[in-house]
Amino acid sequence: MKNGRVRVIALAVAVVVMGALCGFRLIEYQVVNGEKYLEAAGSKTVSEVSVNAARGRIVDRYGNELVTNKAGFNLVFDRAFLKEETENETILALTKILKESGKEWVDDLPVSETSPYYFLPGKDEEVARMKSKLGMQTYATAEECMDAIADKFGLSGYSGDERRTLAGVRYSMFAKDFSIYNRYTFAEDIDPETVSTIEELSFKYPGVSVSAESIRDYGEGDVIPHVLGTMSAIFPDEVDEYTSKGYALNDLVGRGGIEEVMEADLRGTAGIIRVEQNNKGEVISTTTAKEPVAGNSVMLTIDKEFQKQVQDILENFIKNLQRAGGRGKEANAGAIVVLDPNNGEVLAAATYPTYKLSDLEDPELSAQIEKDPLKPKRNRAFREIYRPGSTFKTVTATGALLEGIIVEGSTVHCGGTYYYDTSPNGYHPTCTGVHGNIAVVEALTKSCNIFFYDVGRRLGIDLIDKYAAIYGLGEKTGLEIGNEQGFVASPALVEESGGTWYQGNTWQAAIGQSETKVTPLQLAIQAMTIANKGTRYAAHIIKSVGNYDLTQTVEETQPEVLNNELAGQDDVYDIIHRGMQGAANNRATMVNIPGGVAIKTGTPQVTKTLTNSTVIGFYPAQSMPEISFAAVIEGGEYSADMMAQVINAYNELKAQRSGQQTALSDSSLNASDSSSVAE
Repeated sequence: MKNGRVRVIALAVAVVVMGALCGFRLIEYQVVNGEKYLEAAGSKTVSEVSVNAARGRIVDRYGNELVTNKAGFNLVFDRAFLKEETENETILALTKILKESGKEWVDDLPVSETSPYYFLPGKDEEVARMKSKLGMQTYATAEECMDAIADKFGLSGYSGDERRTLAGVRYSMFAKDFSIYNRYTFAEDIDPETVSTIEELSFKYPGVSVSAESIRDYGEGDVIPHVLGTMSAIFPDEVDEYTSKGYALNDLVGRGGIEEVMEADLRGTAGIIRVEQNNKGEVISTTTAKEPVAGNSVMLTIDKEFQKQVQDILENFIKNLQRAGGRGKEANAGAIVVLDPNNGEVLAAATYPTYKLSDLEDPELSAQIEKDPLKPKRNRAFREIYRPGSTFKTVTATGALLEGIIVEGSTVHCGGTYYYDTSPNGYHPTCTGVHGNIAVVEALTKSCNIFFYDVGRRLGIDLIDKYAAIYGLGEKTGLEIGNEQGFVASPALVEESGGTWYQGNTWQAAIGQSETKVTPLQLAIQAMTIANKGTRYAAHIIKSVGNYDLTQTVEETQPEVLNNELAGQDDVYDIIHRGMQGAANNRATMVNIPGGVAIKTGTPQVTKTLTNSTVIGFYPAQSMPEISFAAVIEGGEYSADMMAQVINAYNELKAQRSGQQTALSDSSLNASDSSSVAE
C-alpha cells in the first residue's frame, strides 16, 4: 500500500515537472523568441514553374525535315521579380528597344492601333473573348473596352501611342494569366544584337530576362503548308481543356494539319523548376525537379522532293494555260493527289494557289493571303469538292459489267444524240462525237457519253450509287487530317434540296455530272482501287511516329482495307484497264512513257460556259502500278498532259535515288575490298 502511494506521488511529480518544462518552452516560443520564430515560419514559399520541352519534328518519308526547331531567344517576364510599380515603364522601355531593331512584340488586343478605336475586322471570336475576360457587356464598343483596360492597368496618364502599346501588352499578359506560376513571353525570336542590348541593361529591368528556347522552324514553309499546320496561343474558351492536360496558359498548341492532329505526340513532357522564396518575395533558390522530355517526331508518307516538283508542275501548268489564252485560259486554281496504290500512302498532295507558312508571320502578307479571293489557304486537294465528270464512267462501267448489264462485246449505237426519251418535250443529251456502234473498252477510251447514258439508265441510280460508294466517292477516306466527304447524286439528295429527280438525272449521274461532288483525294482513291483491281485502302499521310531523333519507332501506320468487295474481279478490271490505257495512248504526252499509263479524263460542267478539267489514272499500266493519281484544274483543260509531267518527275526521282543507292553500295563494296587488302 505504501509502495503504491509512492508510485502515485512520483508520477504526479513527473507530470508537474513535464508540464512546467512545456510551459517554459511555450513561453520561449511565443513571448521571448516569438517574433523570430514567426518570421522563420513564414520565411519560405515554394512554387513550381513549368519548362517547355522541345517539340517533335515533322519529316518526310526519307527523314527530310519539313518542320523542326531552332535555337532562339525569347524575351520573357517573370512575376516573381517584375516590380508592379514600374511595370508599365519597363514595358515602354522594352518596346522602344524592340521597335528600333524592327522586332514585334506580342499584342493580342483585337483593337485598332490608333484612335478612334475600332475592333479589327475578322477578329469576332477574339473580340468576344476579350469582352468576356474584361467582364464587359457584349455590346461594348472598342472605345469602352480601351477605357476598361486603361482603368484596370493605370494607363490614364500616358499619351495615345503609349496607351495603346501598354494596353496591348497588359491585356495580353492578363489574358494569359501572367503570374508566379506562368511566365509571359513578351517577344519571340529576337535577334542577337537586341539580346545584347537587353542583357546590358538587365539591371534596370528586374523580372525581364532573355530565355534561350527551342522555337518552331518552318523554314520557308512552302512545301505542303496546307498539311503541316501552325502554332498559336491557347484561346480563353480552351483554358479548362488544356490546363486539365497540364498546359500552362502561355503555351502554344498546334492548329490545323499535323501540328493539331499529332499535338499529344509532338508536345513532349514539360520539365519542372522549383522556386523557393522568402516572405519578402525574394528568390532564395531554384532547383530542377524534373527534366523536360522532347516530343516525338512524326514521319509523313510525303516525298518532300516529289511534293515540291508536283507543286511546281501544277502552278506552272495553270499559268501557262492562262498565258496561252486558249480554251483553258480561265484556269486559276487546282489540285493534284498522288497515292501509293499498294497501301494508300499519300506521296504528294498539291494545291494551287498556295502560300508560305513564313508569310503568315508577316502581318501584311498574312492579310493579303486572307483577302485573296482564290483562298490560297484552302486545301483543295483534301477539302474542295468538284464534279468528277467523265472520270466517273469507270464506276458505271464496273457496275454494268459486274451486274451483267453488259459484257465486253456489248455495244450501244452512238449517233451523237441520245433519243431514248420519246416524250413530246423529251430530254435528248448529246455526245462529243459520233461513234457508231461502240463497246465498253472503246467507250472508255473515247469517253462516249451516249454509251454511258444508256448503260447508266439500265443500271439504275441505286446501283450506280452502290459502286460509287465501293470506290470511296462520297465516303470517308480514313485520312488522319481534315478532309471533306463529298456526296454522290441520288433522288434523296435532290429531293432534300427541294428538287425533283427525273430519269435524265440518272443519265447525267452515270457520266459524273448531276449532283455528284467529290474531292481530288477521293478521285485518287478511286484510281487506286482500279489500279490494284478492287482493294480500297484508307488514305493515310502519317507513316510513323518515333522518338525525337527517330532512332526508335514508337508507332507505325499499317495499311487499312476499307473495302475489298471487288477484289478478285480481274476479268472486269482487265477490261477497264484496257479502256484507260487506250485513253492514255491517244495523248502525245503519254504514249511514249515507258511502262504505259492508264487514265480517264473528264470535263465536268461548272456553268453553261465554264468547265473544269479532271483526270484519274495510274502508272505503270503494264506491270504492278506504283502510283495512282487524280487532278482537277478549275476552269482549265489538258489535266492529263499535266499528269504526264508528274509521271516523268516521279521516274526521274526514282532513277536518281536508284543511282545514289547504287553509288552508295559500290562505295561500301570498295571500302570493304580496301579493308580486306589492308588486312
